[in-house]
Amino acid sequence: MFNSAEAPNQTQNNSSSCLNEFKCGSLGNVSFPFSVSSQPACGLYTIDCDVTPNPTIRLGENVYSVLEKRLLDGFRVLDHGLEDLLAKNSCQSFDRSISFPSSPYISFRSNKRNVTLFRCNNSRDIDRNMNDHYFCEYQNYTKCSGFSLYYKNPNREQEGSSDAPERDIPKNCSMIQLPITWKSPSKGQNSSLFDLLTANYSIQWSLSDDCSNCYYGGGQCLTDSNNKFLCSTTPKGEDYRNVKAFLKNHGSLAPRKYCYSEVKKMTEYFKNKLGQGGYGSVYKGKLHTGSLVAVKVLKESKGGGEEFINEVASISRTSHINIVSLVGFCFEGQHRALIYDFMPNGSLEKFIYDAKCGTNRQLGWQTLYDISLGIARGLEYLHRGCNTRILHFDIKPHNILLDEDFCPKISDFGLAKLCNNKESIVSLLGARGTIGYIAPEIVCKNIGGISHKSDVYSYGMTVLEMVGGRKNVDVVVDQKMILVSLWCIQTDPSSRPCISMVIEMLQGELESLQMPPKPFLYSSSVSDSDMPTTTYMIQDSKDQV
Repeated sequence: MFNSAEAPNQTQNNSSSCLNEFKCGSLGNVSFPFSVSSQPACGLYTIDCDVTPNPTIRLGENVYSVLEKRLLDGFRVLDHGLEDLLAKNSCQSFDRSISFPSSPYISFRSNKRNVTLFRCNNSRDIDRNMNDHYFCEYQNYTKCSGFSLYYKNPNREQEGSSDAPERDIPKNCSMIQLPITWKSPSKGQNSSLFDLLTANYSIQWSLSDDCSNCYYGGGQCLTDSNNKFLCSTTPKGEDYRNVKAFLKNHGSLAPRKYCYSEVKKMTEYFKNKLGQGGYGSVYKGKLHTGSLVAVKVLKESKGGGEEFINEVASISRTSHINIVSLVGFCFEGQHRALIYDFMPNGSLEKFIYDAKCGTNRQLGWQTLYDISLGIARGLEYLHRGCNTRILHFDIKPHNILLDEDFCPKISDFGLAKLCNNKESIVSLLGARGTIGYIAPEIVCKNIGGISHKSDVYSYGMTVLEMVGGRKNVDVVVDQKMILVSLWCIQTDPSSRPCISMVIEMLQGELESLQMPPKPFLYSSSVSDSDMPTTTYMIQDSKDQV
């Protein structure tokens, strides 16, 4: 059991914005693992101290009023939802079994006596006279429509004991636990089941040593993608302040903010995983309207949440058929998620690489052409159509999503940079992009300035991947696409066309396209007479990165 008295005697955590203790209404001073709602990153769970007469906390799906502190690691709470149901003798009370969120760094338990009830569907007639029956000597409550309840009358001397049978319960039954009031009659046979129950009880938490050492060492207790403990060294509160500032600046234009409980519901508790990457995992979900969504749950953020804010801020400024739509986002404590429109055909990457492996997922040449044109139009919109120019810096097949009609949507704006429309050259702190698609000037500064031409390079490499994934060749379509992509991957940024010119080239006649200069590190073994042959050109173009 963690004892906060063993923590360093200081008013403030090593992170200058987080207090070890804070005044919280009628409760007096409250400390970690809780934090005020205005600084959720400073604790594991937030407590709203402005609510009267009692502050409130959210644990899992339920919100509780905190009536008083109990020692150093406990609260007496009131579950108002359960209280209302019990007052009405409502059978919905038995949908609210006591349960708390679990994690590798903190656990909760109820200090009150609980009664174990078994809820059994009425579809099966239970013979309580059978010698080997599960619920022999159990009380039976039958006033609920569709199900019956079995329970043993609690003994006041058996606090915290479990009434669960040692054997497995029947398939049509489930076990629930609810707190018992101390005022229950001594002869329970003469009382209603609802007379035994209460919504007023105590909870206690236990903090792991790893989390205690992490927090008081200036870190933040998180979990990784496998739900294992992770100590973050990102300054607490920085991410939250950045996101709060973004929301304030964008007002009604900001996408909808969802709480983490809503994210869990829409994904059916992360039931259907669509994919996984260095950023985190993507799950299929459904909104209450019935619309399908893709929910990207992010891992621990770096650099004050820059990538998270980049994505939210960038996509919030866009509205284009070839840009993925951001439905909303979640930023609650350590939980960060981005919610997009669902794309039934997934990413372009799987069609390219499955084709290379010989599986039957090849796209027709016309579809590939339409996809390449759509990507270019999306980039043109980012570079010229927005009020603020957006440079993506991570164009690659993995970040091109395809809807039911194979219309491409540019996604993943985590590395994007917003800049003034008049800016032609931008400055970056460190390289951005993916090896194989990153423009050479981003890595080698003496090649040229970083600009929208860097996205053009990545686009060219993406198109070459699309062409390279095909076995059969359409002479006209593929050579149009290859020539354009070779112009895009010129080593010197000034030799590359802007994305608007790329669209013109794709829509023009093949005969009107000039042959691009030989790429840097172009193989001397290939003669000019071999130029129409695509194999060497594609390989040499990839070698220059």
